[in-house]
Amino acid sequence: MSKSLGNVVDPIAIVDEYGEDALRYYLARHIHPFEDSDFTMEKFKEAYNANLANGLGNLVARILKLSSQYLDKTPKIPDLKEVPEIHKHAGAFEFNQAMDSLWHWMRWLDELIQEQRTFEVVKTNKIIGQKQLTYLLTQLAKIAVSLEPFMPGTSRKIIDAIVQNKKPANLFPRKE
Repeated sequence: MSKSLGNVVDPIAIVDEYGEDALRYYLARHIHPFEDSDFTMEKFKEAYNANLANGLGNLVARILKLSSQYLDKTPKIPDLKEVPEIHKHAGAFEFNQAMDSLWHWMRWLDELIQEQRTFEVVKTNKIIGQKQLTYLLTQLAKIAVSLEPFMPGTSRKIIDAIVQNKKPANLFPRKE
């Protein structure tokens, strides 16, 4: 960033429009803690829409919508110690690798939903569908707990939604 070139970014403006967790996400995943990194609003918006609005936000909405319709009780929220891979990367200041691991986990969970077709199974075989949903919720809870050091507000919203067994308001509205 350079004031003379006029390419200074106002973090307060970003937080006002996108929320603090969106900025925290971008900094942790896309900005290296010890090296120069490139930040542009175009890259930020692209990452926001692809990974937060369409990624995490859709995954949470999808699982919790099904859960609230077909499950009477939700699983226990795991302890943070249950996800050692994320801690290993964070402890070594490899925040981008910790975040990449989390997003890989989310993509895998999304693919699992598509592969198992939980949204159909739960309507045709309630017992198997509920077992699939309980597993998905447990995985989502672990993801939410793992997100806490990076995106504490989002982590809390997801955990609260799981405990209440209620789809939350849109976590990350798509921005154009």
